[in-house]
Amino acid sequence: MASQTFTIDADAFIAEAEMCERCAALSAAVEDKEIWLALASRWRAAAHRLNNRAAAVSGRTLLAKHATFH
Repeated sequence: MASQTFTIDADAFIAEAEMCERCAALSAAVEDKEIWLALASRWRAAAHRLNNRAAAVSGRTLLAKHATFH
């Protein structure tokens, strides 16, 4: 039986992060556009790292994956 992995779309990951209370509070406090872009870049990199994890398990929710980012 082949193992399945759960693939995260980086843009969906960022959208989820934007809905996260912790991330929303952080982004609201960030007025400098360059810092915001750096945060978005970090979220995208985190999404790609999670996609590449050998232990990624099918069926986990995007929210659970986002929680691992924190």
